[in-house]
Amino acid sequence: MRNRRIFFIIAIWLAAIIAAAALDRAVAEHVHAAGFDAFLHQHKLIRETLKSPGVYFFTIAAAILLAIFHPWRWRAAVMILLFTAVAGLNEPIKWIVGRARPFKSLSGEDAPLAPFNFHPFPPFGSKDLCFPSGHASLAFATAACLAIVMPRFRWLFYFGAMIVGLERIAENAHWLSDVVAAAALGIGGVWVLAQMFANKFMRETDG
Repeated sequence: MRNRRIFFIIAIWLAAIIAAAALDRAVAEHVHAAGFDAFLHQHKLIRETLKSPGVYFFTIAAAILLAIFHPWRWRAAVMILLFTAVAGLNEPIKWIVGRARPFKSLSGEDAPLAPFNFHPFPPFGSKDLCFPSGHASLAFATAACLAIVMPRFRWLFYFGAMIVGLERIAENAHWLSDVVAAAALGIGGVWVLAQMFANKFMRETDG
C-alpha cells in the first residue's frame, strides 16, 4: 500500500511537469507581451524581495529563529539546514539537462523561444541553464521543512514558495515547467529525508 502511494505521488508530479511543459511557450510569450519581465528587470528591489525566500540567507535566518524560539531549538535549526541541502541537486540536474532560459541561449546570448531545445552536458561555465529553478527549489524545500516543524502555518510557507516560483516565471528567468520541477525536487527531497531522519529529531527533542 505504501509503495503504491509513493508511485501515485511520483506519477502526479510527472504529470504536472509534463502539463506545465506543454504550456511553457505560451506562458513565456504572454509574460513577455504583458511586459512583466521588463518591469521586474527595471525594478530590482521588487524582484529581489519577491524571490528572497529562495535565497539561502532566508533559510539561514529561518534556522536561527527556530533555534531561538522553536521548542526543538537547535535540532529544528540543524534539520532545516540539512534538509534544504537537497535543493542543491538542481545544479547537476541543470548541467545534465542543458536547457536554456526563455529568450536565451546557453551562452547567455538572446535567442528565439525554444522550450524543448536541450543540450545535455554543456561545457562547464555555460550561462543561463534553467531546469529546474534553483531559487524555487530552495524556496519549496525551505517551505517543506518549515511545514514539518510548524505545521499550523504550512500553507503560508508554501504560499511564499509559490511567490518565488511566480517571480521566476514573470521575470522570464525560467519556464513554467522549470518551476514545477523545482517544487517536486524541493518538496520531494525533503519528504524523503523526513521519512529517514525527522522522527529521530522529534524523539530526541521530546526526550
